[in-house]
Amino acid sequence: MVVVGLIGVASYQAYRLHGLETAKTLRVKEIRVYDDKGVDRVVLAGNLPQVTLNGKPRNFKPREMGGMLIYDGSGTERGGYGTMNGYANAMLSLDSGPEEQGKQVMLLLAEPGGGAFFRQWDGTGSVTMGVYEKPFLTVMDGKDVVLAKPEDNAWTKRGVK
Repeated sequence: MVVVGLIGVASYQAYRLHGLETAKTLRVKEIRVYDDKGVDRVVLAGNLPQVTLNGKPRNFKPREMGGMLIYDGSGTERGGYGTMNGYANAMLSLDSGPEEQGKQVMLLLAEPGGGAFFRQWDGTGSVTMGVYEKPFLTVMDGKDVVLAKPEDNAWTKRGVK
């Protein structure tokens, strides 16, 4: 009787496995890829998890976006690609390592109504360039604008320092 039961279970599992092999669509809420130490290295999700530093949540606000995140071996988020909920910006972000508290160092953003920008930070300096109605470039040292072309561009109008 036990043998018949085992054969039945094995047959059912083989049938389910065959179904997975021939499926054309895989629909999931989240996929996590982890390394040999169990540290998440890639997360693909409809609702991305909180920001992490050394494998621990860094801020406790839920993230309002879906996409993909990448992590280093310490579990610190190092960047990602995704779209925001609500105002549907598409963005690519690269972050520093845990030594710099996982600060964002590069951002490429495309707005849903057109317009896009690229921003890079290093310490207190930043360079921002993009197109919003017309091309612009802004170079900053801390809160000081070092260069802005044109001077009254989309970035300086936002008051983002």
